Amino acid sequence: MQIFRRLTLVAALLALSSGAAVPAERPESSAYSVARQALIEHDYARALPDLKYAADHGVFIAQYYVARLYAMNGQPFTNHAKAFQLFERLVATYRGVDPYLDNRAPFVAKAELLLAFYYRSGIQSAGVPADALKAKAHLEHAALRLVDTDARYELGMMDLQNQETIARGLDALDDLAQNKHHAAAAAQIAQFYSQGRYAQKSPDQALAYASLAMKLASDADRFWISDIYQTIYCQTGSSDRVKANAFESELEHNVLNPAEGDTEPQQIGPAAPPRVRGVLDLTDAAGTLRECANGDVVPDEAQSPGLNSRGSLSKRVREAGAAGTKRGFNSVVGFIGPPMGIGLKDLETPRAINENGETENAEPGPETN
Repeated sequence: MQIFRRLTLVAALLALSSGAAVPAERPESSAYSVARQALIEHDYARALPDLKYAADHGVFIAQYYVARLYAMNGQPFTNHAKAFQLFERLVATYRGVDPYLDNRAPFVAKAELLLAFYYRSGIQSAGVPADALKAKAHLEHAALRLVDTDARYELGMMDLQNQETIARGLDALDDLAQNKHHAAAAAQIAQFYSQGRYAQKSPDQALAYASLAMKLASDADRFWISDIYQTIYCQTGSSDRVKANAFESELEHNVLNPAEGDTEPQQIGPAAPPRVRGVLDLTDAAGTLRECANGDVVPDEAQSPGLNSRGSLSKRVREAGAAGTKRGFNSVVGFIGPPMGIGLKDLETPRAINENGETENAEPGPETN
């Protein structure tokens, strides 16, 4: 071993003396740090080369983000076949991670969730046929083994399609809304009470859940949840609005004080300024008003105590959001993923890594479902 080291040192000195450059291996952690900054700035094309370099050198989180970027629609680098392969490899390699002790677990769960979406619809260009059984199996593993709330939401919605499992699906969505601070689940429960679907029609409970959904919604969710909230609010009379406020306080108490063993609740309060600008930055919508057909002004939730919102959305802003969704900004798998906000919200503050290339704990900022 000593002889080998000496020979290597001699070769390096000879190369230097002859003017030849000695190739230096770039630290993968440095490459990822550069890519991470580009991700924060939403400059995905600039991030991709450094991400690929770090991924090729074994950095787990870089491997995850490379797959997420390939899964984005409407980009020069979009490649659903590669994304599918990378998600499949990540899930096969890390599906046994401990969801409570391993920092990689949330990313493995999201990779498996997106893999399930691919199996649900298939990828014609890659020769991957739709396979409902595989899709459900991946959802169940992500939800039950990796404790992912988005996967559990999908399973709950699937249960509603079967007469024998409707009760289980409703229980899952209600638990997600009240105890797991899941905005999409709260919005769905609101619609059920509003329409009298799966439950007796209850305008006050519908409005309470819709308001809770608005408080929990990420920017990616708020485009569609705000429409649900406005529709329900405008269908509700003044007496039911008073009842809704009281019931909402109870719901919010559950969110602020989760049951023992639950994860930390999402902060409900005035939203902090976004760390990035772009399609997910809705600050230009603050102060706009929405009205019911009878002239009632839909409350500006940004002024309500404890609401995580920056203002009601104008028609122009909502149309821009819908266009962004079609281009793949709201959901990285576009037509495959439902409008549940899993899209880019965990790209807003990508995780840092330590000197060993291991994912560090989440930094302060919006929680991901």
